[in-house]
Amino acid sequence: MGRKSFLIIILLGIILSSSTYRKEYMSIAEMKVGLAENPLGLDTSVPRFGWQLVSNPHERGIYQTAYQLEVKDEAGKVVWNSGKVTTDVSQHVTYQGEALKPATRYTWKVKIWNNKGEIAEKDSWFETSLMTSDDKEGWNGARWIGGSDEDMVLYSHYLPVFRLDCSFQMKKQAASRKIAFVYGANDERLMDANKNIYHIASGKDESYIKIEFDLSPLKDGRNAWVHIYRAGYRPDDKLSVPLKSFMLPADVLNAENQYQSHTFSLYSNLGFTTLKKGEVQIGEVNLNPLGQGGDFVAFPVVGDVGYVLEHATDFSGVRTDIRNFRSSFCHLGC
Repeated sequence: MGRKSFLIIILLGIILSSSTYRKEYMSIAEMKVGLAENPLGLDTSVPRFGWQLVSNPHERGIYQTAYQLEVKDEAGKVVWNSGKVTTDVSQHVTYQGEALKPATRYTWKVKIWNNKGEIAEKDSWFETSLMTSDDKEGWNGARWIGGSDEDMVLYSHYLPVFRLDCSFQMKKQAASRKIAFVYGANDERLMDANKNIYHIASGKDESYIKIEFDLSPLKDGRNAWVHIYRAGYRPDDKLSVPLKSFMLPADVLNAENQYQSHTFSLYSNLGFTTLKKGEVQIGEVNLNPLGQGGDFVAFPVVGDVGYVLEHATDFSGVRTDIRNFRSSFCHLGC
């Protein structure tokens, strides 16, 4: 009697296990629109759908053989029904229904068939954005209350790609005939020995780039010069020796126009620096002490900006405009 009861219990366990196994049908997961689940503010008029078949873990070789996708608007109106599509494709299925409306929640349902004839279906949703390309249509007359391109915030110590327009006008009674523009000053990385590979710890106003215009030779009929100094960026930087010098062409600055107003443009792209006057290129030099480029905020940045005069009354109209590639957004002048 005891042996029969034991066999009955084993058989019952097998039956229950088999019953549980048969109930584990396939399902659908990872329902996504535009690679996101339930996206808000979807800004495409032709979204793409995707899903994943999850099969019974006790079975192998189960795959999708067909799908049917249906999309409804907030009123329950069907805006697209793909019909039954025979394919194993379950990703990047392109919407082909009516034009989607802005700021609307849509529900979508996918129904799939597998190679054993089993069927599974599941619902999800997504919401469209204002779906406008001109930043105006769809906003119902709302107006932007922030700043324009002319009001862009300048983070001078984090800007390694920029343009400086340096303007000046020498007076006829000028004694020194030299003027210098300073930028890239007081970079905090050069003021902390633990923040640069040279272990430099420059004090305040000890690290900078200086562009000096020397108009003195014009008095003797010679060409004016531009001297570029770099201080506190590398251990071998010299305060009194230019890193690079360029002779200014006579058609750019000469004895006849020396007392006129002049503007020179300096373009700095991750340290690679080009000096121009209008369309005339004066010269190029790389001022980045680490070489070219790199996956870091390169040297020099705009940093602190200023100018140097031996006598304040020698020049007028001294001005530095800091620009990006589109518009000016800051200036320093007197």
